[in-house]
Amino acid sequence: MRPDDDPLSTASAVRRGVTSLGRRLRMERPDPGEPLLQLSVLSHLNRRGPMTPGELAAAERVQPQSLTRTLASLEAAGRILRQPDPDDGRRSLLAIAEAGRLALAGDMRQRDAWLAEAMAAHQQARLSAFLTDGHEYKLILVCAVAAIILIGPGRYGLDAGRGWARRPFIGSFVALLVGVGAGIAAWVLLNGANPLA
Repeated sequence: MRPDDDPLSTASAVRRGVTSLGRRLRMERPDPGEPLLQLSVLSHLNRRGPMTPGELAAAERVQPQSLTRTLASLEAAGRILRQPDPDDGRRSLLAIAEAGRLALAGDMRQRDAWLAEAMAAHQQARLSAFLTDGHEYKLILVCAVAAIILIGPGRYGLDAGRGWARRPFIGSFVALLVGVGAGIAAWVLLNGANPLA
């Protein structure tokens, strides 16, 4: 086992990355944003469906009394609905309303946009580093060698058992099409644009 394969080290690195990402995403929240406890309650109700106030408190790991003001505020704003529990008429269930879903989606929209932009920039940086690091020429060389091996006659070529080499026109035409296609594909891969557009 290599040192970097140690599960404890991997878990620690993942924890640090998730913590850092969570902190950064909190910075991207709309200003002024919804209170975090309200968003958390809405998120639980959105994912799990109707819950009792006690179940919500347990999910949040707080005392039920600590949620009283938050639940009252969400109910007054029309973001959650209180309904009787069909199994026990003494209890009530809380469910997310459409306004709650909209509030949750609005709060996440800006963070999702930032994350998508950061991921695209990271992917572009990785591709740029890959291509400017000398890999571009190796990639073209590998494609050219593969094309020469596969297009020509012989046991390992595309011509194996087909007899294209005995019909030069067909073989040459196919080779021309493959060459043009490979050239366009390499251009798109290396430049990110269609050369024919």
